[in-house]
Amino acid sequence: SRVLIYNIASLANGPAATAELGQPDFTTINWGVTQALVPDPWGLAYDSASDRLFVADQVGNRVLAFDMSSPANGEDAAAVIGQPDFSSSDKNPVSQHTFNGPQQLSYDQGSHQLYVPDEIYNRLLIFDMLQLDGGTFPADTVGVSYSGAVSAGNVQGNVTYQLLSGNLPPGLALASDGTITGTSTDAGTYSFSIRASDN
Repeated sequence: SRVLIYNIASLANGPAATAELGQPDFTTINWGVTQALVPDPWGLAYDSASDRLFVADQVGNRVLAFDMSSPANGEDAAAVIGQPDFSSSDKNPVSQHTFNGPQQLSYDQGSHQLYVPDEIYNRLLIFDMLQLDGGTFPADTVGVSYSGAVSAGNVQGNVTYQLLSGNLPPGLALASDGTITGTSTDAGTYSFSIRASDN
């Protein structure tokens, strides 16, 4: 009832796992449908652009999405697909939002789509995953009011944006709706990462 993570930069026989998903530590076996537990992991798919791992959980009739930017033992999933919350495991009624027995997953980086084979319901479900498209960033001049915005595609809910790493130019701020506004105070080159999330 777990997914083990190995650092294979220098592969050798019998390496120790560096982290795990689905259990709080390497010696505990918990069972249940929660945000952190994965009772029956069946398939994996990795989105390298967003650094997230999708895990098919057959018992929970769901797919959990984990943020892999810094994996830690027993971390909570960032999102769930196929259920309305992290504690539900319903498989009925058959709908556009549910599945019964998700199998091996596949993720297409180009289209940002997650493919979920649904064993018992004899079908393949395709989910559009949110993607950060970039945005409109006009040139910025120190001391002059600035306004720009980031945008996302494949939106399925309400989208919010947050600064993930790095720094905006001093004097500018990112709002949760993706707008970047303010008046910069220091000239220079600034690198930053922005994350888009939908509900």
